[in-house]
Amino acid sequence: MFQVILLDRKTGQQVQPRSYPNGLDQYKIAKDIVEYAGQYGTVIVPMGAGTGKTIMTILALGELIELDTVRNALDGRHRAVLIEPINAIGEQVRNDFTHKFVLVSRSRKLAYRVATIFGKNRYQCAIDPTITADRAKCSVCTLLRRLKSCPHFTPAVTSEIYGRFQSRVSVATSYQCVAGTCYILGGTTQCPYYAALQEAYIS
Repeated sequence: MFQVILLDRKTGQQVQPRSYPNGLDQYKIAKDIVEYAGQYGTVIVPMGAGTGKTIMTILALGELIELDTVRNALDGRHRAVLIEPINAIGEQVRNDFTHKFVLVSRSRKLAYRVATIFGKNRYQCAIDPTITADRAKCSVCTLLRRLKSCPHFTPAVTSEIYGRFQSRVSVATSYQCVAGTCYILGGTTQCPYYAALQEAYIS
């Protein structure tokens, strides 16, 4: 039995999986993804656009997190990252998991939060509204110079990088990421991109 299920956000009822002509459905394919990922590490699902791959992937990621929770109790690191190549899919995921669906753990009776962030070119610079965040001063040079260039630059870094800059950063917030303990450098920010990053990673 799958340890995670997809519920309709309005009715609270389980969403029925999409079925395919070969007799499989989204849960069965997600189960195969989990099994093969455990064996081989990489899984390729050759299915066309609009066939429900994103939902299958999110189900599979939720299941993998649940398995890790049971086997290793990963110190609260119950996270996964889904990277999509186009913004339209990111918009779809944000819309689906804000208004339509909720991913729920059967055993732990909790709902997973699915946060969505986009590339810097989707956000306006907090200092110069005529450019996007990917063209701002904080997007070039070394990390230390970028920290000095803008008060709204609050990047997420690994514990290793934080250790190198700890003495030069007055405020840092730790959180559990897929790599262990990571840090958001700096405090509150008016930058739309880094505000979205903080919302996704910490909240």
